[in-house]
Amino acid sequence: MKGCEFVMHVASPFINIEPKDENEYIRPAVDGTMRALTAAKSAGVKRVVLTSSMVSMLGSVDNSIQIDSESWTNVKAKNVSAYAKSKTLAEQAAWDFINAQSDASKMELTVVNPGPVFGPTLSGDLSGASMSMFTKMVQGRMPMLPQASINISDVRDIAKIHVLALESEKAAGKRFIVATEKPYAFQELAKILKANDYKKVSDKLAPNLLLKIMGYIDKEAKSMRPFIGKTYDGDVSSTMERFDWKPIDLEKTVLDTTKSIESRLN
Repeated sequence: MKGCEFVMHVASPFINIEPKDENEYIRPAVDGTMRALTAAKSAGVKRVVLTSSMVSMLGSVDNSIQIDSESWTNVKAKNVSAYAKSKTLAEQAAWDFINAQSDASKMELTVVNPGPVFGPTLSGDLSGASMSMFTKMVQGRMPMLPQASINISDVRDIAKIHVLALESEKAAGKRFIVATEKPYAFQELAKILKANDYKKVSDKLAPNLLLKIMGYIDKEAKSMRPFIGKTYDGDVSSTMERFDWKPIDLEKTVLDTTKSIESRLN
């Protein structure tokens, strides 16, 4: 990092399955963040832009809530997932590190908080949580959808805000939600696909009780429990105002994601 003014720390493991030991997610996220910040500080870096997540902003995860830059997930809440804990604790550790600086030359921190991330793939890897979900929907391998709503993020928006967060002096010390202006349900994504002639896509909703019961026996279903039957509505107004930015339209995100998947499958 020597000679660099800015650093982006964007890596954190995400598998849509609850591990037996939550530290499988938590320790890499927290320790990796701290190593990056410590190295950046030692190298004299001016600012670090950290990729966090809206899952660090879910409050008590037992009610549908409004989310803003002041929101934090209660990691002791009953249904909080290991991944949400990992992102929350990693981001909190980052802010603690920044606030504990006592020297005259203080390093700055800006945090970007996306929702579920979709959009065209650069790598062609469809095994990630978002791309595998879309692949299953398009291929008709997801017969029922969970009743859950949250703001959706386009990877191109996230990349843009990361760059702008480096350039804007007023972005230092801030958290920015980067997602659609309102929450969307999985069923709404399916309806966009069906309206564009993706006939195999199901828009049937799974009963909440069924998913909650499955959460006791299925690790993937367990990871969805904080979202079942809930709406998390992120306020992106400060992000839009600060960066003179408007989120990519959801339909474009959905269709561009699907076309990207098709190009890799054909």
